[in-house]
Amino acid sequence: ALLARLDQRMDRPRRRGGDTIAVLWEQERARMLSLPLCDHDPSEVVACGVDRQAKIRVRTVWYSVPSTWRGLSVRARLYADKVVVVHDGQHVEHPRQLGNGQSIDYRHYLPELARKPQAIEQVADTLVAQLGEPFDRVWRQLVAQRGRREAARAFKNVLQTILDRGAEAAAGAIRRALE
Repeated sequence: ALLARLDQRMDRPRRRGGDTIAVLWEQERARMLSLPLCDHDPSEVVACGVDRQAKIRVRTVWYSVPSTWRGLSVRARLYADKVVVVHDGQHVEHPRQLGNGQSIDYRHYLPELARKPQAIEQVADTLVAQLGEPFDRVWRQLVAQRGRREAARAFKNVLQTILDRGAEAAAGAIRRALE
């Protein structure tokens, strides 16, 4: 609405008998500095070490990273709405959390979860929500048929398939099996 009101005023003269605002704007634009050749990245860069639980602490907040990054040094780029963690050209992105919070993506821990059904049982609700369709549907079906503990033991095979074939191929195989 503001831009529309300003555009309406562009054809008016600034002073009686003077140039219009549009003409004055074009004269001023010619004197402005040109835009830089590269984009500006407004992020703040923070160096972090990954702990043995594959998490980093940025100020007072914990963020998960892939479990293969344990013990490495990474860089976290802090934006107003997100945190991007970078290591060797790979990156993971989390929504920015408030103080003393945490953002854990359990997909970062698939190799460990594929070996530990008890851990799957503990984080299954969050994990299947992060994995999405059809993994949440197969989890609910396994729990309904076998109970939570046995479902976790069966679901570890699904996680191993994701690791072996990739998430898209595993999702396709699960969709065909559910049909």
